[in-house]
Amino acid sequence: MTKEELMEIIDIESGDEFTYFENLAAILESDENITSDALYQVLLDVDMHVFSELVESYFYDIMEHMPEDVDVYNLLETEKRNLIALSESSGREEDGALNKLADEIERFQEHFSLKANCEIVNNELATSETVPLRDAIYDYRISRLGKENRDYDVSAAADYEISEYIVNLGDLS
Repeated sequence: MTKEELMEIIDIESGDEFTYFENLAAILESDENITSDALYQVLLDVDMHVFSELVESYFYDIMEHMPEDVDVYNLLETEKRNLIALSESSGREEDGALNKLADEIERFQEHFSLKANCEIVNNELATSETVPLRDAIYDYRISRLGKENRDYDVSAAADYEISEYIVNLGDLS
């Protein structure tokens, strides 16, 4: 994937236009395999303070309405903190932080949107399907609106290891 292809997916013409929730959602929820090289090229021009705020609001949104699973919730909380810490390190231009951020986004996007590891059981139709965590979360939201009788097993999505966890000292106090 090239920088231009990624910018088309995000629907921006330059990195400084990366200011909306939808821009981050387009990356994390893409059906395409987003490469860290293309991410790095786009992130070079992104305001990392804005990016960290987008990460905060994106994860708040998905974690607010998801099937109950403590391990997956903790995973998403940890990933949120990690992406924020990496983006803040990138904003301070720490060595290699932007590369690490691009690598972690690539890995998480693949796990979240491309790897089918969650089961949805429709009790009314007696059917089941295996989908990525992204799809299970959105199906859960929709089913709650229609009061549909479905069960969600998202526990396998907790099987994700963050490659390098960075903690800001301010977060510890």
